[in-house]
Amino acid sequence: MFCKLSLAAVAATFLSLVVAEGDWQARLSKPAIHPNLDFIEDGLQRYLPEISFTLNKWNDNRIPKECKDRVNNANDFDIYEIHYDDCGEPWLLCHDRNAPVSAETIASQFSKVPIGMRQWVRLLIDVPAPSTSAYNAGGTIYLNNANGRMISVLCHETAHSTNMGGFPGDNFEDLWSGYDNDQGVPDNYAQTNMIENLAQVTVVSIYDENVPGGIQSIDPNWWQMQNQLRAMQKYGRLGGSTTTLHVPGQDKECVHHVSVGDIVTK
Repeated sequence: MFCKLSLAAVAATFLSLVVAEGDWQARLSKPAIHPNLDFIEDGLQRYLPEISFTLNKWNDNRIPKECKDRVNNANDFDIYEIHYDDCGEPWLLCHDRNAPVSAETIASQFSKVPIGMRQWVRLLIDVPAPSTSAYNAGGTIYLNNANGRMISVLCHETAHSTNMGGFPGDNFEDLWSGYDNDQGVPDNYAQTNMIENLAQVTVVSIYDENVPGGIQSIDPNWWQMQNQLRAMQKYGRLGGSTTTLHVPGQDKECVHHVSVGDIVTK
């Protein structure tokens, strides 16, 4: 059974979240514990399982309007349905044929994102670019210069989608309280604002709940963000899964599916 959400509904949910205890857009004043979270990528790659999938390439001239509106030349793109074994509905991938990795690589990496979170992503778009980066716009993940080691990036961007619709609407008061009581935030990027901090703490939570020994086995300074971490793990257990959104297999199948919107011609 799927609950299909329109972009307007997703946006409305997101707007309901940004009125919170503090200013979600303001730069955070507490220090970064690490320069970045690259050190947890190996553990995520090893212990988050790849979900079996099949790719179905569209052989006609159709493309999601969202893709066409965001890219330079729609004719450079192949459109794929990604069918994962843990969801009855496929995701769509708009894949630039000049991108550095294959559609298979994107699908494989994305499969490792726990289904309780992955189900809130609308659409994937990957393009060539001078450097690797990503962003989330209205539930769509846009990948620049993607590679085969992007689990932490995909979990971060998926956290933005999840937080638009996957959690109850208390405006993450416990996260704000945790921040007030902690000594720092995960890394430099988390200092950008609370929106990015929430996503980075979610990445740390996924590591903590899936890698043997948890975050304390690799990061002796984890306690400096422990209250934020426990807050996000609490929210993960309230987000529609039988135990937690942050662990694969806790939802046997997806229970939500976000509509990609209109399909148009290239």
